[in-house]
Amino acid sequence: AEENSVTKPEDDIAKFDLRSEDIAEARRLEILRIFPEAHTESGDINFEALRLSLGDAVQIGPEGFGMSWPGKAECAKTIQRQSIATLLPAQEESVNWDSTQNVIIEGDNLEVLKVLQKAYLGKVKMIYIDPPYNTGNKDFVYNDCYVEKEDTWRHSKWLNFMSKRLELAKELLTEKGVIFISIDDNEVAQLKLLCDKVFGEENFITSFIWRKKRGGGRGNGIVIPQTEYIISYALNIRNIKPFEKKLSEHKLVKYKFKDNFGGYAREGLDHHSPKGAYERKTLQYNLVIDNKEIYCPTKQWLWSQQRVSKELENFVINSNGEKEYKYIDIVMDSNKRWRAYKKIRFHDDGEERKEVALSIIDDPKITTNASAFEIKELFGEAVFNYSKPILLIKHLLDIATTKESIVLDFMAGSGTT
Repeated sequence: AEENSVTKPEDDIAKFDLRSEDIAEARRLEILRIFPEAHTESGDINFEALRLSLGDAVQIGPEGFGMSWPGKAECAKTIQRQSIATLLPAQEESVNWDSTQNVIIEGDNLEVLKVLQKAYLGKVKMIYIDPPYNTGNKDFVYNDCYVEKEDTWRHSKWLNFMSKRLELAKELLTEKGVIFISIDDNEVAQLKLLCDKVFGEENFITSFIWRKKRGGGRGNGIVIPQTEYIISYALNIRNIKPFEKKLSEHKLVKYKFKDNFGGYAREGLDHHSPKGAYERKTLQYNLVIDNKEIYCPTKQWLWSQQRVSKELENFVINSNGEKEYKYIDIVMDSNKRWRAYKKIRFHDDGEERKEVALSIIDDPKITTNASAFEIKELFGEAVFNYSKPILLIKHLLDIATTKESIVLDFMAGSGTT
């Protein structure tokens, strides 16, 4: 990106506080807020008092499990070094300036992440990034002034690049925020350890496996890779709700039944486990509904007798003068036996039913071929070689955000997000 898109107006420094958020100072104040007993008279942190407050949680001694690499210590200094860059509007290059809710920023992303701290600290719901993949080539894709002076070790150089940006990105996430990072085999192991360090291993959600292509292609002479990964972390996993998405087509067709309450799918009310695999005497009882004795092939129900009784209170009288239950269906099978089914409503309490997302993203419409076609359709030629398909990012947005969410992609690449 053009460096002059983020300028440094030194003449204005006396008039305005143009420095980015002081990360080290913000963290110091947060520690003192949580542990006021560690506050010294000079305003510094009393580490002995902090150690006493944390008790056995403090590690004493040089040994310990952790991740280290050449240049790691310098990363912390770079993060804490405040930026005096500022953002300037470019209205003449913009589209729908007054109405758009999207912002594109040109500039070095490390500097921009520092500048964003003041306005967006703790406000971003989702971050997605597709960082440069480390193929082992000497000419690193992001070989800017923040990288080129560092060591040329393959993994270390990449980790120095990533760690600084992830530390700053973390500060932007809301308490319910999540980050998704695309990666391939070359750095997935290092990235997982790095994210454990930055976000905490307890906040790891999953490594999505994306089947990026079908059929053949180039490989390493041993196998042809078909997949990539999308590593996901939460700022605080205790605040994260299940990732849900719209029902897939093969599940949607099951909602073919309709009654006075709306559309629904059926699922047997009898317990699905093989006989003897799971036994509870409280779920083994004779069931009679509307003078019909209900047959149970597994001899055990999914619901307790009390639950069934409660659900039978929720009904309307249909046009045939019969009871129509909201969550229970009574149907005669081919052997003239009455069977009971759960009614799984498509709309329940005003909400459309969704399903919890799978950790495997395997959809023939979400492939690198699809993204190549999208780029060619937009520009008439292949101006980007490794763009991500639109539906891949849309899938992540669907499971992790709402319409009100602020979403950040600080490695915009082809601009898919």
